Amino acid sequence: MAAALTPWIGSPAAAGGVIVLGSDQSNGPASHRELELLVEAGMPPLEVIRIGTLNGAIFLGKERSMGSVEEGKLADLVLLNADPLVDINNAKDINLVIKAGKIIIRRRLDLPINRKP
Repeated sequence: MAAALTPWIGSPAAAGGVIVLGSDQSNGPASHRELELLVEAGMPPLEVIRIGTLNGAIFLGKERSMGSVEEGKLADLVLLNADPLVDINNAKDINLVIKAGKIIIRRRLDLPINRKP
């Protein structure tokens, strides 16, 4: 599928458009797959990360309050164990999540992995 995207992948940005993530599923696995496909289609990982972060805020008109790590912006971010610029799949290797300025403790979440049979 990524090969089919290659001829036109940069066209919207070159024409002044903003490329954002936007599958029908906005959960983690679907977003990570979109990142993978964009890299496979030839986009540099740094640009793909921007598409998954700042560009979404720009599209929503909220780049002054979110989309990048800056003083005064909403503090939602992930700390990774490995560099996604080396391999975009490293974006899945999450060490820590901060949401609304608070550390999310995974074991306290209502997730299937946390439920005891």
